[in-house]
Amino acid sequence: MSAAVYNRTMKRCIIITSYIEGDLKTIYVPEPGDTVICADNGYLAAAKAGIVPDLLIGDYDSLQTDLPDGIRHLTFPVHKDYTDTGLCLDWACTGGFKNVSVIGGLGGRLDHTLANLQDLIGFTRRGLHVEMFDRINYVTVLDGPAETTLRADTLRREKAGDPPVILGEDGPRLGLFAFTEKVSGIFSSGVEYPLSDAVLRYDFPLGSGNPFTEEEVRIRIDSGTLLVSVSDNK
Repeated sequence: MSAAVYNRTMKRCIIITSYIEGDLKTIYVPEPGDTVICADNGYLAAAKAGIVPDLLIGDYDSLQTDLPDGIRHLTFPVHKDYTDTGLCLDWACTGGFKNVSVIGGLGGRLDHTLANLQDLIGFTRRGLHVEMFDRINYVTVLDGPAETTLRADTLRREKAGDPPVILGEDGPRLGLFAFTEKVSGIFSSGVEYPLSDAVLRYDFPLGSGNPFTEEEVRIRIDSGTLLVSVSDNK
């Protein structure tokens, strides 16, 4: 069984997108060895937060400034198959990264959000562990057989001195959504409505809005593709 657990001993690629809900300086906590790339107008968000990226990727149709000197950039035509975020994910995948964190890309234009979620699925199947998050939401994908463990404080990037995360109705919510016709053999624990050998289908959102009851939630699936989310309930 494959494990979709983020391995912090491996270097990760950080992708900064143009639409970010929340303060990037709080959302992104750098780790040694991070490679930071910006998807098109994500460069402005990085610059505002004082982050100097290693690479810029995109068609730059939305970049509202000249390309900066001294930062490597790859330019693609406006008419292309990949989105700018997809280009960044492809670069990370072909470059040998295994862990990729996409900051932002949720909310705003619906077509952008859906495209990013489809990219999470596609690149997970290509062997990446991809997570996408902002201040409110965290999303990753399990392609069965797979398992993962998520903490109630997943969305709280600055841990030191934080008060305990509230559990229950006022705390974070787990979402499980089938992105294939069905996802089978689902087990989950640490939530108000745990699952045991359950089946979720792509046309009924039974797995939405499940409150955390423990600090850690464990999820395992046997087959299918499952989108897993953690959302702030504040």
